[in-house]
Amino acid sequence: MSRYRNAPSPTLYVRNISDRVRYDDLRRLFQKYGKIVDVTIPLDYYSGNPKGYCFIEFEDPRDAEKAQYQMV
Repeated sequence: MSRYRNAPSPTLYVRNISDRVRYDDLRRLFQKYGKIVDVTIPLDYYSGNPKGYCFIEFEDPRDAEKAQYQMV
């Protein structure tokens, strides 16, 4: 029996990131866990500064799970 109710998500929510972190920095950091489909860094509508969190989408949900447990 799976420990998930639904299929595991291939996307990680990463919080408390620096406002100086860039797309390439995150891609380089997480690519060692598997193939990355997309990195999204939401920006504040008014200031244009990063909001302090991001989403890392992996091709395989198992890679996202591996990254989650290795990065803790």
